[in-house]
Amino acid sequence: MTALRPLRILTASQAELNAPQDVITCEKKSVGAFANLGGLPRCIQMNTGQFAAVSSIYTLGGLIGALSGGPSCNKYGRLRSMHLISLFFIVGPLVESLANNIGVLCVGRVLSGMGAGAAIVVVPIYISEVAPPKKKGLFGALTQTMINTGIFVAQLLGYFLSRGNLWRIILAAASAFGLAQFLGLFLVPESPKWLAEHGSPQQARRILQKIRGGQADLDEEAKAWNIDSGETDIGTRLWYAAAVHANVAQRKKRPFLRVHPAAILFRAPKQRRVVSAYCMLYSSLATDQQSSR
Repeated sequence: MTALRPLRILTASQAELNAPQDVITCEKKSVGAFANLGGLPRCIQMNTGQFAAVSSIYTLGGLIGALSGGPSCNKYGRLRSMHLISLFFIVGPLVESLANNIGVLCVGRVLSGMGAGAAIVVVPIYISEVAPPKKKGLFGALTQTMINTGIFVAQLLGYFLSRGNLWRIILAAASAFGLAQFLGLFLVPESPKWLAEHGSPQQARRILQKIRGGQADLDEEAKAWNIDSGETDIGTRLWYAAAVHANVAQRKKRPFLRVHPAAILFRAPKQRRVVSAYCMLYSSLATDQQSSR
């Protein structure tokens, strides 16, 4: 449920300006309703075109977030990306709630949109990789349920708080959800599939075993990763380093093969098939050298 909250905030942010529109744009004034809340103006003078621009600029941020969400979650991981998304959900609505002019309000809308756009990309990926294979449809349905819940909460707050300066509380509520999301993600593990694809298959299996339970069979899911389950141990790396270091004479003829043994020891590929391929390469070079003699 923690992973589903960004989509809830996404939809709430899209709908949060609908109910209090007349109050925000100074078209409607509520008598005796917190004229100056914290020194902020009761409303922001806007015409219909300006309000439409403020509302629609949210989608521009969503476009930026959606385009950057995929590369970010592939490079830095699903969990780190969701933490970053939560920061956008905290900062964006907070800027909106404290806005005193159209420019600041637009900045907040763009930041909120960036977080929402990235959430659309990252969160479903994370859910699909963590959810049990037989319950992926259920978790997908929960995502849609939370979207509708977000619309309901935003409209409910708008119904009761669309007066005076209280419309700012509607915007700040999304920031509170973002903070809860940020803290809740510390209880969520990284995607096992992402860990396996980035050189930590054993850690991936440990996390997946914890998610599925101690008696669960992980072989079928692990095979879907299409990655070797064992990480290269220190002995294999030493063997690989020795194979390179033994080819000193050949390195002088092929500068592109000059690799320091210490660098190979600590940064060698973790997949055994890659190590084997390198060893086959050096064997063929040695054969070529003997043949040339």
